[in-house]
Amino acid sequence: MAGAQLWPYKFVTSLLAHVLETGHLNLQTHTAVSSITTSVDGTSLVNTPRGSIRSKKIIFATNAYTSALLPLYSETIVPTKGTCSHISVPKDSEFPPPHLSNTGGITYKPPKTRDYFARRRPDGGVIIGGAKYTFQDKKDLWWGNFDDNTLFPMAQMRRHFETVMKDNFRGWEKSGAHVDRIWTGSKTSNLFSC
Repeated sequence: MAGAQLWPYKFVTSLLAHVLETGHLNLQTHTAVSSITTSVDGTSLVNTPRGSIRSKKIIFATNAYTSALLPLYSETIVPTKGTCSHISVPKDSEFPPPHLSNTGGITYKPPKTRDYFARRRPDGGVIIGGAKYTFQDKKDLWWGNFDDNTLFPMAQMRRHFETVMKDNFRGWEKSGAHVDRIWTGSKTSNLFSC
């Protein structure tokens, strides 16, 4: 079995920079699409505040936001709201923790949930996502929700993130690791696993 790690943002921005250098792409950022109409000839007219463009093909790379733009997909592409944190270690920690050599996941039984973690260099911190057991019974907060501007109720979630490294990794117990940021994000859900 093989494993790999990919940082999507770096991958896409590097790929985009390469394509822009070729001169075959006109990138329009901060340009919301206000409507799309399809013509009889099969082309679509994409309307924006900057003007319109006609295209034979349109790619909606909107992930969890797709059903908000295309209600046709609301039954198959369902956004689910999740949460993530950055755990940092004081630079002057008397007991600096070992660097993690991999990214991975932590499965909890019970509750039957899973966190994921990714190491962050050079700051020595870790990104931890999950803590789903703290909100999974409140399905109206996360199922069908693509609002990533608001946080879940925080007390139990913060406690989880504050202790997850100390409770699950050797050498982190006395490191002084603490949560310095928590945020939410949306992804699409596999309807068959929920």
